[in-house]
Amino acid sequence: MDFHGLAIFFAAPSGVTNLPSETFLRCVDNCPTTSEYNPVCGSDMQSYHNMAKFGCAVSCGARIRVIRVGTCLPVNG
Repeated sequence: MDFHGLAIFFAAPSGVTNLPSETFLRCVDNCPTTSEYNPVCGSDMQSYHNMAKFGCAVSCGARIRVIRVGTCLPVNG
């Protein structure tokens, strides 16, 4: 699932919502970034398309830090 360049790879328990707010999504949408794919994993365990998208999330109010370069989940290949 992909939310405006923010890839969310985990499932919430039944009845729990982990989706970003509309205000947050609008903020991220209005943040200028490139389409470069160079993913980073945030401390929220979400994979961000690139460092610019991660920076947008932080600027829009996410209290996160980068925990690794690359996606949060290993890609089987």
